[in-house]
Amino acid sequence: MSEKHPNVVNFSSARKLARAAKQRDERKARKEQAEANRIRFGRNGVEKKAAREKLKKAERSLDEKKLDHPAPLPDSPDKPD
Repeated sequence: MSEKHPNVVNFSSARKLARAAKQRDERKARKEQAEANRIRFGRNGVEKKAAREKLKKAERSLDEKKLDHPAPLPDSPDKPD
């Protein structure tokens, strides 16, 4: 029998064909939604990785330039008498 007109006596084949068609339609809808999201949100994995690496490099550079806070001097006004 053809796919458009399943065997009416054999309901299991009709259910299989209906399920396959439903899955195909759902898969197509998910692909279309994914494409729309790629356009909408716009960054791919390579761009995200590059941005993360750039941020890590900036943090390392900032940490290297950080000064330690010196201990207060002995005759500091902060010290109670």
